[in-house]
Amino acid sequence: MATTTKQTAAAKKAEAAKPAVDPMTGAPQQETLDIAPAGPTAEVQLLEAQAKIQELTAELTALRKQMESLELSQRVWVKEQADGQVYKVGKTMTGNKKVSFYVAKSTKDQSGKYVSGAWKLVIATDNGSGPQATAAQELLDSGERFVDLEAFEKTFVNAQGQHNSYWMQTSIQGQGKAPAAAPDAPNADDINI
Repeated sequence: MATTTKQTAAAKKAEAAKPAVDPMTGAPQQETLDIAPAGPTAEVQLLEAQAKIQELTAELTALRKQMESLELSQRVWVKEQADGQVYKVGKTMTGNKKVSFYVAKSTKDQSGKYVSGAWKLVIATDNGSGPQATAAQELLDSGERFVDLEAFEKTFVNAQGQHNSYWMQTSIQGQGKAPAAAPDAPNADDINI
């Protein structure tokens, strides 16, 4: 009985291995292949990729505009210059009023003493962002030295090939007539890190 079962199973396997016959022609039927793509066609993939590129390009353009207009907002001390002046008044190339002054960030060191950081040149003009030069001059003439400043950084290369920058003021507000910060920034050798 076991032999009959084996033969029957073997016969079934042999029958299954035979190619099917086309009932019309009597010829062996060929296997039908599924030629439908498993995923999206190359054309669909290309269109999707182009749409994604357009989306990312628009996002990159928006981010670039944000970076170009990125402003800084700092609370700083207006510094008295070596000649005793707090600011200098001049004219822009187009003849508008220009006020330039120096500021420094002041922070507490580890011992609790306030120290000034590096000086930064600020330029305010009466164009672009409104009458900024006039606002700065009036504020500084009133005795304000501790200010909230909004600006953006402008960079340039000078005649000697050195890279420099200054802050272009877009807003200035006083914080009250607080005592002046420490006069000088510490020497880098004096900083314990």
